[in-house]
Amino acid sequence: MPTYNVSMGQAVSVRNLGEDSLVTGIVSVGGTTDFGRALASCSAVSMVNTRTGAAGLFHFPSGDITDAQDEDVRKSRRILGEMIQEISPDEVHFGHGPGLVAGGFNMDGLNAILPEQRTSLRRFVQSSAPSGQEPREAVHPVPAGAFLIKRGTQGGAPFEVDTRPDDGGLTIVDLSQTRAGQYPDYRVYGDQESTQTSADLEAERQLSELDINEPGAGTQEHRRERDFLASLRRHNPMRHVRPYAKKVFKKVFRRNR
Repeated sequence: MPTYNVSMGQAVSVRNLGEDSLVTGIVSVGGTTDFGRALASCSAVSMVNTRTGAAGLFHFPSGDITDAQDEDVRKSRRILGEMIQEISPDEVHFGHGPGLVAGGFNMDGLNAILPEQRTSLRRFVQSSAPSGQEPREAVHPVPAGAFLIKRGTQGGAPFEVDTRPDDGGLTIVDLSQTRAGQYPDYRVYGDQESTQTSADLEAERQLSELDINEPGAGTQEHRRERDFLASLRRHNPMRHVRPYAKKVFKKVFRRNR
């Protein structure tokens, strides 16, 4: 029962969630802790199809979804459109982080524009669905920064959201370094779809999960596998999401002049 971890600017979908789950905002992944992974100004967008069991999760990296001139926003709009086409959702769950906090000081100017941006995000998703097939909408505050979607218990809602998941009880599959493409068990959305076959992509994903503490770590074979993975990444580097803080600061400055 894996829990697929989604990083900022990335989305993952499965054709039938079954006993698996999708999560984003978990700060401790793969033995490292990074509080930058938590949802703060970002939003989780989870699309589900209650008839087929299909589900997807996107970690939207904040910003104004209506700003089609921004490169990161264009990427987000494309990912959301592809997810809608893949899943045909009849339900969308939005998880909004608590806002930005830096150095113990709440960044009021930046946080003030978040409600407007989040409303625009929800409207964009609704307007992107085929006419007459607009999904039901649910909004979830995410006070602790993590958002998990899973199938509901028998007799309850088809899907359930957990905004305080126990990461210690989850079998996390970290897909943060996995290239965009269709894999046997899931689809990863990102900068661009890979032209590799699904078998090649799955082999690359398995290599990325090699752990230094696993049996055989440090052997010549293990080192060759790690070197091969490193060469793949050098030739196919993943472009990180660009910082958006400067853009937001400019908007706040213009608004408050």
